[in-house]
Amino acid sequence: MSAKKKNPLKDLSAFLAHQEETVKVPQPKKLAEAEAFLEKRPTQIADVSRPAKITVAAEANSETIKKLLIEFSEKNKSDFREELYDIIKEVIGKLDHSTSEDKMLINTVLYLSDQENWKESVKTYWENR
Repeated sequence: MSAKKKNPLKDLSAFLAHQEETVKVPQPKKLAEAEAFLEKRPTQIADVSRPAKITVAAEANSETIKKLLIEFSEKNKSDFREELYDIIKEVIGKLDHSTSEDKMLINTVLYLSDQENWKESVKTYWENR
């Protein structure tokens, strides 16, 4: 008795050919109109004003930054402190020269951010710098 060898690739090919015949993907109505629409250039452009740019040298001073932080705190009361801590970490972390006061400030911010796990936060922060 000889066993007939099955060819799974032929079976799969036949199955897929049958599936292709039975499943027809519906084409959108008026395909030519849709393609023509997509090729058109816009006739109207939305009137969008450009955002005001803050030039650091001319407009940024401690008073302006304080006012911005106060506005930010009023708008984001629930998570303002976490945002402020992140700002402090990022700004102090990018200074060219780090002092012991800077390190103490970052450690304090890390403590305030995660009081339950502050030791691990401090260790991880300084290891990744």
